[in-house]
Amino acid sequence: MIKAIGEVPLLFADTGLEFPETYRNVREVSERYGLRVVRAHGEQEFWDTFDREGPPAVNFRWCCRTAKLNPVKAAIRKEWGECLSFIGQRKYESTRRMMSRRIWRNPNVTNQLSAAPIQHWTALHVWLYLFREKAPYNVLYSEGLDRIGCYMCPSSDIAVLRRIQETHPLLWEQWSGKLLEWQRRKALPDEWLSGEKWRMRGASPDEENHNC
Repeated sequence: MIKAIGEVPLLFADTGLEFPETYRNVREVSERYGLRVVRAHGEQEFWDTFDREGPPAVNFRWCCRTAKLNPVKAAIRKEWGECLSFIGQRKYESTRRMMSRRIWRNPNVTNQLSAAPIQHWTALHVWLYLFREKAPYNVLYSEGLDRIGCYMCPSSDIAVLRRIQETHPLLWEQWSGKLLEWQRRKALPDEWLSGEKWRMRGASPDEENHNC
């Protein structure tokens, strides 16, 4: 985008649930290209909603609107009123993104017109471009994660979540503490927490096993 239209500010949906490596990557990109970061803070709204609704789940994903979309909408309103955002999504990332247009407007963020310049790129295109430009990227990709968002995302596979428990124990300790508080409030069985049943609202053991 810098090559195409010049300096642009970076809009960062800071959920407060990001990996330390993600925050480092934001700093590196900002410093490398001299770009201002506009942060949309969603952490407080996330925990307030958690206290009312419990943890987000694959079939009850209140988190995206609460921690990302609403804060982004508010940040855009405060900073510019409305804006055009260039987003690095690609159609190969998911079925939903494959069906997405290259230019769209999220019904929950009506003051943001979004465009995806690399919608048709493969992962190989992305990596070749990064290497050619010697551009900074999130080191977690080099450590085996292929999906980097909130560290406790319920849409992550159980194997990925258990790996994060090992690699980022302090983050997971915070999340486990919140889950334990909710478990006790609602008198939920031990396996709700130990078996990651919190990821699916009303899930049975059979429903969970296919995600392992």
